[in-house]
Amino acid sequence: MAERTAPDRSRRRAVAAVVAVAVLQIVTAVVTTVVWIFRTMFAGNACSPACDWVGADRAGMVYATFVVASFAITAVALLIAWRREKDLAWVPLIGVAFTVGGLILSLWLFDQAMS
Repeated sequence: MAERTAPDRSRRRAVAAVVAVAVLQIVTAVVTTVVWIFRTMFAGNACSPACDWVGADRAGMVYATFVVASFAITAVALLIAWRREKDLAWVPLIGVAFTVGGLILSLWLFDQAMS
């Protein structure tokens, strides 16, 4: 019985470490989504007649893809942490950087579409 508790504790610690840092990733996703919404919501009112609405929609899809991909990376890290009992708490930090980078790229693409 003692042999089973050691691996279970190690698994729980590894997964808990990833989940603890994933909370930061969730907060980052919420904040960047709020920034995206407020930055793009009223852009149509000040838009020139030559606005590229397809490009603006594409920028939104790029942002959503980055956010979904960052959470997919974290989900894979959770599975690996559970199965191999490895502390992969750094992976959600990569997801945070990926989300912020996606926001910056998407805002740039959106600005290019609106000008």
